[in-house]
Amino acid sequence: PHGFGEKLWPRSEGKVYKGYWHKGSMHGRGELTLCEGEVYLGEFKNGFPNGRGIRKWKNGDLYEGDYINGF
Repeated sequence: PHGFGEKLWPRSEGKVYKGYWHKGSMHGRGELTLCEGEVYLGEFKNGFPNGRGIRKWKNGDLYEGDYINGF
């Protein structure tokens, strides 16, 4: 995938990504929803949250800040 698009993983994983791709990796602005109800909205680089983003947990907790290689 390259450019803007959406990927749905199998139901067993339950993930959904809507956003930008670069040579097959999530790269640029996007939104990743996990089966546990968590959502990450922000920047991706080489398939990982990287840069400014917001993570929301199912219980209502929220983190807004910077990410480096997924952390």
